Amino acid sequence: MLRYFRHKRLLDLFQLTETLFREDIYKIINEQLKLTIQSGARNNPSFRSRLESYGVKWFKFRGLEELESIPINTNPTLPPNNKYIKGRQIAMAAAFQRFLSWHGNYGKKVVWITPNKSRLLLSGLTRNSYIIPFTNNLGYIVQELQNQQNFILAARPAILSQLALYLQRTNNKTIQPDLIIAFNHDITQGAEKLLKRVFDCSIVRLISDYFYGSMIATCRYDYYHLYEPLSLHEILDESGFPVTSGRGRLVTTPLHIQHPELVRYNTGIEVIANKNSICPCGLSYRTVDALSYTTRPYIIGEKKQKLLLPLAEELHSNIVGVRYEQNFPGEVLISLLECEKGKYTPFDYREWFAKFWEKSIKILLIVDNRPEILGDSSLSTYNITTSSHD
Repeated sequence: MLRYFRHKRLLDLFQLTETLFREDIYKIINEQLKLTIQSGARNNPSFRSRLESYGVKWFKFRGLEELESIPINTNPTLPPNNKYIKGRQIAMAAAFQRFLSWHGNYGKKVVWITPNKSRLLLSGLTRNSYIIPFTNNLGYIVQELQNQQNFILAARPAILSQLALYLQRTNNKTIQPDLIIAFNHDITQGAEKLLKRVFDCSIVRLISDYFYGSMIATCRYDYYHLYEPLSLHEILDESGFPVTSGRGRLVTTPLHIQHPELVRYNTGIEVIANKNSICPCGLSYRTVDALSYTTRPYIIGEKKQKLLLPLAEELHSNIVGVRYEQNFPGEVLISLLECEKGKYTPFDYREWFAKFWEKSIKILLIVDNRPEILGDSSLSTYNITTSSHD
């Protein structure tokens, strides 16, 4: 019963903050930050000792103005007890329901396809949900989905793309979700076109980190928003200073939790802060661009220079998935899967990558339209065994 009332209270708070002025949102975040640190230290001796080792007087913690006295946790881990996760589930569940309301689907049943059911159950995103374990037997998954009506389909983009390719190949048009959630990992333009063509419904994106501390979600105008009342989000450079322009890493402090264990930890997610935070959807939450679910990898060019791999949203618009392999500096093997087969030649794709890297690396390219190359994780995978020192 207590969990229900906490969930209801957070639902009301999150709904209230969606259209507040920025100044009022910061006030709410600041007060919740002070409460999280002070109550957490009071109830958790190990957390209190850690704060004291930083020289933080937790009993009169001043919030945002004192936050920088806590160092960034670059290698976060959780203790074996699950108090943090249990407390986090309530806040994540409330934020997820508000996210669904942005798209007119509040309270609707969500069907998840996942290779890790136990991990997903920890997230708090599975209220009023049905979970289908991911298997290479896509026919079984289709049979399970055919039993569902008026539902939202949620999975990683690679799994959704595999399912769409299977349905397209078998000419099966019986799966009709009301909404698709591409959960975690980056989605390519080609994959998005494929999903829209096969499922004929809207596609939204939802990103969280390994510890479910942060949430980034797209609105109905397809802009990424930081879900600010859920966590304190900082966009920082490698030295820990706020990023005013360009890419930065997302550092998060979870709020609304009775047993805080993680403060100012690096999520591994990279974003570009959008200076113009006014969104036509009406939400007051900050927007971000060019999101990368993991620290952006690179390959080595002919002159030993580091060449960043394209972001999923930067890839050629007909590429669904891509795999990079590099064993020696100066050359790379690229295998890709297309959205529309035969529309472009391998030479067209090779020229696109050559232009992206300014012709500074030799490119071997294979068009491999087997769904198996996607796997169940990311649409952009890589195997890089060289370094700039080779």
